This record gives sequence, C-alpha cells and structure tokens, in this order.
Amino acid sequence: MNRIMQHSYVDSFRTGACDFTYRSQLPGLETSVDALRQWYSGLDSDLEAAVAALSDDDHATCQIDRGGWSVSPQMQLHVYNEALLIFYGKVSVYLKAMGRERPKQWRDWIA
Repeated sequence: MNRIMQHSYVDSFRTGACDFTYRSQLPGLETSVDALRQWYSGLDSDLEAAVAALSDDDHATCQIDRGGWSVSPQMQLHVYNEALLIFYGKVSVYLKAMGRERPKQWRDWIA
C-alpha cells in the first residue's frame, strides 16, 4: 500500500475523515529503504495509538467520513485490512514474477 494511503487510513482515526491528499515532505523516502522502513514503523505506532485513544463511546457512535459515505471505526479497520491484503497480494505476484524469495510469514499469510 502506498504511503499516502496508509497515512490516510491512520489519520482517519484521529480526524474522523479519510483524506487521500496527504503528501509527505520528508526527504529521502523515495531513495532510502531505511528512511521508508522508519516512516512505516512510525505509521504502525501512530495507528496503534490512534485506535487505542478511541473510547467505547467512539467505537459505538463515531463515523469516519470516506468522502460521500461513512463507516464506523471498526468497519474502517476492516476496510484498511482488506486494502492491505490486496496490496500484499499484488506485491506477492510481483515478487514471484521477479524470482524473489518472500519471508515465510509472508508466504503463510498471503500465499
């Protein structure tokens, strides 16, 4: 999943809206695997914190605007999970076509 989409999903739990216009200004993300890895790690932490910050009432009553339709935080997590599965499935096909080995966890999870 590209980093714009991942950031948008993470941020939606804080803002209540899914906005895909975000553009990172951090230098090196296009040229450094380490910088990209660190950025994604930060997003993972941000997602955990944003979801943990939601109260029981938020889970029951809040809606996240997806630009014309809204979903509950639980459904947003489900949509995000499905988006990740689609992304990893595509990457898996590309890696197989390139003859690249995928980690065992990846093979077990994605196939």
